Amino acid sequence: MSGSSAPIESASRALRLLRLFTTWRPVRLSEVSVALNLPASTTHRLLVTLQAEGYVLRSSGTRRYFAGPALLELGWLLDDGPLRVAATPHLRRLVEEYGECAQLVALRGTSIEVLEAVDSPRQVRVGRPAGRRLPAHAVSGGKAMLALLPEEVLLRLYPEERLSPGRTRTDLRAELSEVRVRGYGANRSEAEPGIHGVGVAIVDHHGRSRGALVMSAPAARLPTGDFPVVAQALTKAAQEITAELAARET
Repeated sequence: MSGSSAPIESASRALRLLRLFTTWRPVRLSEVSVALNLPASTTHRLLVTLQAEGYVLRSSGTRRYFAGPALLELGWLLDDGPLRVAATPHLRRLVEEYGECAQLVALRGTSIEVLEAVDSPRQVRVGRPAGRRLPAHAVSGGKAMLALLPEEVLLRLYPEERLSPGRTRTDLRAELSEVRVRGYGANRSEAEPGIHGVGVAIVDHHGRSRGALVMSAPAARLPTGDFPVVAQALTKAAQEITAELAARET
């Protein structure tokens, strides 16, 4: 093999390897080796390189690998089907209990995408249909997921200090520290005037943020004093979703 073709072949192998991580399911070293038609030793070196860059993570004490935070940083679209199926009944129950809109969102680089939404039965409500995108740093679900990213990934996502009018990266990092302590993200009319929101990350049994549950409503119906109570309900639902995902994927 010529010197010029070797880097191309290495890049091709890495890209073919990454295609195996389009789901949240862990992939065994042996599976990767067979899929790439490479010796186990060569496959292991590729995985170690990608692991060092954060593209894949290794399950502790096993030879299984799964998608890492650097893929999420790039907006790598993983299969959200199982998450949607598990979360939808919980969204409906939250709306029945509180009468406000509930959404399932996922992180897409520096944005969040609404995957599923159940509307409030009230005449005046927050409309965020599936497919809508919003800046992650300005919404509760986005903050809940950003708070779980490694610091180096966060800095790569937000290389500039200025984020939006009146907001800086320094502000965001300080707020994410608070999110880690209290366990939920809060939106106080940052994305849309007069709209409040509370968001809790759904963390799977590998410690990855799969998405977030969000409840949003007009500020008058969701005052900041109610945030902890709503967060508690969202946390309970998120934990139940985590258990359901684990049962499906084992």
